[in-house]
Amino acid sequence: MGRLHHPGLVRLYSGGVEKGRLYVVTEFVEGPTLGQRLLDGPLPGEVACRFGARLAAGLDHVHAQGVVHRDVKPGNVLLGRGGVVKLTDFGIAKVMGFTPLTEPGGVVGTAPYLAPEQVRGDEVGPPADVYALGLLLLEAVTGVREYPGGGVESAVARLYRPPRIPPGLSDCLTESVAAATAADPEDRPLAADLAGMLSGSGG
Repeated sequence: MGRLHHPGLVRLYSGGVEKGRLYVVTEFVEGPTLGQRLLDGPLPGEVACRFGARLAAGLDHVHAQGVVHRDVKPGNVLLGRGGVVKLTDFGIAKVMGFTPLTEPGGVVGTAPYLAPEQVRGDEVGPPADVYALGLLLLEAVTGVREYPGGGVESAVARLYRPPRIPPGLSDCLTESVAAATAADPEDRPLAADLAGMLSGSGG
């Protein structure tokens, strides 16, 4: 993870073992998580687009380095001063091309933000991160988790219905969320393209 250097990611400085305990040293971001911020209500659409574009750009860098985060969610997004937005917690990230730490067919991630292919236990790649970011954006502007409930109930729900995108959102947000949460991974945009859509420079 030390090779991931991007303004949209929390920087990992070092790590090691001290008295038998593993530790990591990361960049300090003073501020709440996005999940904590949403307890006060949804974000304005333009703010969600700006945050989403920065996160998508960070994911583009992650994917370019051959890594899949696999746990994009509001609790893993830190909001610092001056509009800083950073993705953190690569604890269950997967390095593409290497043997995963989990058993084949296992479900890894947080149930409300899993992509359909994660729920099915299929091979997971960058499109799963894009899907999770789409659900994160939807929650950011509605203040409501799209697939609530217990782990199994929440995870399986997306196999039977697509996310409900409410009317009244900007065209940019509507198109971005719809594209990012397409059921087929091949139909989702790359993280870089999603960043462009959210910033108004693409799509």
